[in-house]
Amino acid sequence: MREMGAIASYQLGFSGNLCNPKQSRFDAAFGITWSEDERDQQLSARLSDRDLEAIGMLLAEDDDLRRENIKLRWQLAEFGADPYALPGDEGGDS
Repeated sequence: MREMGAIASYQLGFSGNLCNPKQSRFDAAFGITWSEDERDQQLSARLSDRDLEAIGMLLAEDDDLRRENIKLRWQLAEFGADPYALPGDEGGDS
């Protein structure tokens, strides 16, 4: 669930003025308009490498869990156990 919050805040940041309200008030006061690409470039410049790395780690978490699950099922099969068998079932842990 925490990854959804990080992704949502990341997407909100790219949707416009939500990232920097002072900048948007200044722009509105002086009639300055920015294209979406310019706003994206400004935000990208403000995002630190640490922020981008944190977002990447959150997005990669599902892949890591999937990879670990596959590895564990393979290891169980190597030892002759059925990964889907209940304890006490034939082929399971008895």
